[in-house]
Amino acid sequence: MVSTIYQLDTPLNNPSENSLTEVEVVDATHPLYGRRFPLISLSHSPQGSRQVLVAYQKDILVRIPVCATSLCTEPPPLSKTKLSFDAVSELLDLAKQLGISFNKGGAK
Repeated sequence: MVSTIYQLDTPLNNPSENSLTEVEVVDATHPLYGRRFPLISLSHSPQGSRQVLVAYQKDILVRIPVCATSLCTEPPPLSKTKLSFDAVSELLDLAKQLGISFNKGGAK
């Protein structure tokens, strides 16, 4: 005779249905910056980093570091920046307009 073992989701770090909240990605360098997602759970990795599991779309869950979200107790460092391809292109176009050329040794 084969017995059936039913597996249930363990509610260890999961919020209750009544307290399901949203988190916002507040780190400007994160690709999902400014977006809000329903919180599914909180977790800790063996290395000590904390992560949230959020519902990205109907059937897609995404892990995001807690420090990139509104749940972070410390604000993200102000010195963090991320240059986009468009921003660098605009900077180079401006330099060309101003007559600035670049070589391996720096600007001329």
